[in-house]
Amino acid sequence: MLNRENQNAKKQLKKINSIIDRYADKESLREYIKKEFIDEKGQAVIEINIYDELELYDKLSFEKQLELNPDIYKYIDQKAKIIPAHIPIKLRFHGKKIDKEEQEKIKKLIDEHYSIELFSQQKNIRIMRKKTMRLAIIGAIIFLICFYLSSIDKYTFFTDILSIIGTFSIWEVASLLMLGKKDIDMQTVHIAKMLIHEIEFI
Repeated sequence: MLNRENQNAKKQLKKINSIIDRYADKESLREYIKKEFIDEKGQAVIEINIYDELELYDKLSFEKQLELNPDIYKYIDQKAKIIPAHIPIKLRFHGKKIDKEEQEKIKKLIDEHYSIELFSQQKNIRIMRKKTMRLAIIGAIIFLICFYLSSIDKYTFFTDILSIIGTFSIWEVASLLMLGKKDIDMQTVHIAKMLIHEIEFI
């Protein structure tokens, strides 16, 4: 009974690894993007259906602070995140007829949305840099103190605590540089590429 369970578990793991390998294949991803998005001009087209019941604007927004329905941005971002930054994006709106004036309003709101997102992202980058610098300085100072105390044979329980705090600070710096910065950079590239787009209404 146990051997059968082990065999079934191994088969399941083999299937899972096979699926992971398939989705790790960059060529398959390129083919999917080409089939799903790319038009004859080499642009990645995101098709957006403005159906009759869809609220175009956020119900809470008003006058100068008018915003598009957040669901529209959520859909666009969901589709766009898989598209490489070097491929230009076209947003193509289908569905109910929208006059020229409202088309221009929608274009302006989309530009404003991603401009604000980029400003916010740049602020996050500055905050992360300051945090990284502070943690690096704190870690370095604590390690210097620990080194000095150990050199004069004053290594105590307090020194052990300082050493742990210093190690934690340096670890946080490494984590921010290796993981946090990578995530923020990817988000920044995504937002920036959304500012270089074409919008079409058909």
